[in-house]
Amino acid sequence: MLLALAPLFAIAQNMAPKKTTEERVQKHTDKMATDLGLDESQKAEVAAINKKYGAEAEELRADKQAEKNTRRTDAQKRLAARDAELKAVLTDDQYAKHQEMKAARKAKHEAKKEKMKAKKKSKRS
Repeated sequence: MLLALAPLFAIAQNMAPKKTTEERVQKHTDKMATDLGLDESQKAEVAAINKKYGAEAEELRADKQAEKNTRRTDAQKRLAARDAELKAVLTDDQYAKHQEMKAARKAKHEAKKEKMKAKKKSKRS
């Protein structure tokens, strides 16, 4: 019975509306506020920073013509600039916690990527 319903769940997920940039930015800001214990003025400044860089990221995604390496380099520059602005707003402890959480997300992403590579490799064999 579950096998019969599985395609319906897959279709339903694909039909779900994508989140807008504003929704993603707001969710990210709220999570940072909760995780880092931001006060209201910090939250407002972080929201403005996230909105600024979220809009830039959206523009880059829209430009499908840009080469992958160029997009990656631009993204790295944006992230460095964003981190510099966040560092000016956050306390030292908040910024250190932010960096730790970022490193944990990166490690999780890399592990997932390696798992997918291994899965593809096993399918080829």
